[in-house]
Amino acid sequence: MKILTPQKRAMSVLSFGIGSSLVLSLLLSCSSKIKESENQSLALGQRKVQAQGVELIKASYVPAELKASCEQEIKNFKDKLNQFVQQKNTEVTFANSFGFLETATADFQDKLSPLTFMYSVSQDPEVRKVSQDCEAQSSQELIEIFSRRDIYQVLKKAKAVLDKNHKLGQEEQRLISETMRSFKLNGLELADDKLEAFKKLRKEISDLQTQFHANLNNNNDMAVMSETEMEGVPESVRALFTKLPNNQYGISTKATYYVAFMENAVNPEARKKMLTAYENREAKKNTELMQKTISLKRQAAAIIGFQHWADYKTNDKMAKNAKTAWEFLQGLKNKLRKSYNKDYKDLLALKKETNPNATKLDPWDGAYYSNQLRKRKYSLDEEVLREYFPADYVTKKMFEIYETLLNVRFVKVENAITWHPSVNLFEVRDEKTKELLAYFYTDMFPREGKYSHAAAFPLRTGRKVNGVYLAPISSIVANLTPPVPGKPSLLSHEEVDTLFHEFGHIMHMSLTRSHYATLSGSNVAWDFVEAPSQMLENWVWEPQILEMITQKYDRPSESMPKEMIEKLQQSRKFNLGWMNTRQLIFGIFDLTLHQSAKDLDVTETYKKIYKDLTGMDPLPETHFPATFGHIMGGYDAGYYGYLWSNVFAMDMFTKFQGKNLLSKQVGYKYRTSILEKGNTKEASLLLSEFLGRKPNSEAFFRYLGI
Repeated sequence: MKILTPQKRAMSVLSFGIGSSLVLSLLLSCSSKIKESENQSLALGQRKVQAQGVELIKASYVPAELKASCEQEIKNFKDKLNQFVQQKNTEVTFANSFGFLETATADFQDKLSPLTFMYSVSQDPEVRKVSQDCEAQSSQELIEIFSRRDIYQVLKKAKAVLDKNHKLGQEEQRLISETMRSFKLNGLELADDKLEAFKKLRKEISDLQTQFHANLNNNNDMAVMSETEMEGVPESVRALFTKLPNNQYGISTKATYYVAFMENAVNPEARKKMLTAYENREAKKNTELMQKTISLKRQAAAIIGFQHWADYKTNDKMAKNAKTAWEFLQGLKNKLRKSYNKDYKDLLALKKETNPNATKLDPWDGAYYSNQLRKRKYSLDEEVLREYFPADYVTKKMFEIYETLLNVRFVKVENAITWHPSVNLFEVRDEKTKELLAYFYTDMFPREGKYSHAAAFPLRTGRKVNGVYLAPISSIVANLTPPVPGKPSLLSHEEVDTLFHEFGHIMHMSLTRSHYATLSGSNVAWDFVEAPSQMLENWVWEPQILEMITQKYDRPSESMPKEMIEKLQQSRKFNLGWMNTRQLIFGIFDLTLHQSAKDLDVTETYKKIYKDLTGMDPLPETHFPATFGHIMGGYDAGYYGYLWSNVFAMDMFTKFQGKNLLSKQVGYKYRTSILEKGNTKEASLLLSEFLGRKPNSEAFFRYLGI
């Protein structure tokens, strides 16, 4: 869910109709029950739960089993819905109308979860393929199901009765409102012929998006570099790459390896070569898929009565329409211009020191010269910083910080059965009552076939079932720098930032108390979903926190020196104009495609926007849009949300800044006002409740220095 660099917070999603933010590929749930020994006791502060053979979600499959299970669960769900519409002579209640549909849908998610999640984490390529097929099949079926007019008619009649004769609670009213809006956005107010056309287009779009992500996930492209081309790349980074014959190195185009090379390689032609490989992943196939998808989305928007797809997609967001989102980005573009120009000038000046004839920066220069200038300006070397961020220690201390802030305890479940030996399972318990609140998994390091960036996956959404709260389950799936011979996993500061962010999403999913899955956890407006986690990124820049989370990997008694912490904190605003302009490029590119009244060449449109905002000439032979998974599911016409939500993240942080970084009181208010509420109220109301005032953009602009 998180994006620091364009792909880092990737999340492939498909809204399928019940509630504003229900998503198939990430609302992956399971109903397996944990079998703990009867004499197990949990004392406050205990760090481990002994539980033999715990399998909270099914961790392994054979392909035929997964396929059969997928088909059976789809059939069971359809049977339940047929039962729903066939009710006769029954007095309408919330429970047998909206409540029935909500429960049936959430139950289906619980059963489908382990099946579709395997696509992102299984080690077996055949299982991943069947899991991908299951996701594609269920996506198609869900579009069909939530386009059923008979279901919608039952709901409309039920709503009329409930509005007239029943006093409902606030959450029930919210669920009805969100459900009806979702059905309308699925085309249920259209005439039959238009509904069929709209449904057909949505199925095509879903299929194309699934293909797009599968291509990227299965891509194993590699750039081969000679020893000369490896100049400047330190041994600790080289250890991450594949050693080939003839003193050559194979460098994966996965983001972790790409960034490590681009920040350190001295040879500009080598960096150009790496960039070309990175931006040409699945170039032909995915460019065609995106081109066709954008065209189909425009047709679909016209059928349902929106001016364009961007208006359709922003209808249920905080922005409410594309015009508001576009004006936000354009206003930010103008404000950032001066800051970007200064950053560009500083990087070019450094380039001229080794290349006096240089008159401009090239696209392959940014990461390298930014890294070199940061080293010089702040005496910060990323490889030296890594030595103070051993992954195990950082994770342990991060847990302690979140426990303090949110008044919870994390307890490792020993002997849990998981999909990989490196994966761990934890309980989340309330600090005071010891009540079990949630479970989460940690899957931290790269492996072949695994989802290749960092994301938080909901695996079971919290909700009330027969009067008892069903504990949510989620997983952080990351690709942190792995251990190498002689050294543990040592993280860059950016990876630490990513870890705090993604774990913030895990807490949003874990601490929810909404009664209904549709309104639960991170099922909030898509341009607000990043705000709670973006806020928590601030902690990794604070001296008090850096002293807590750092430890020299080979001298455990040493934390990061104070002068290094000061330099790191000072470097926070380094290159902010450059980095945020990059985010603007993606947001403006996204909205440009989805607002257009005609077909645009996606590659040329991107290059034009890139040139306009950066002043640099993009590589003519590359196809960046083919690698941009966000707008092929979930973040389409929504990428602006990363910058939009950061406005609220910075505003919320003002309540913690200074002496309240570890305040249990402020943290508990954040938990109860933001995390527990989910989508039970509009995001703006939740923000006002937490802040004690209306939210504003002052802190965001102060952070940017504009």
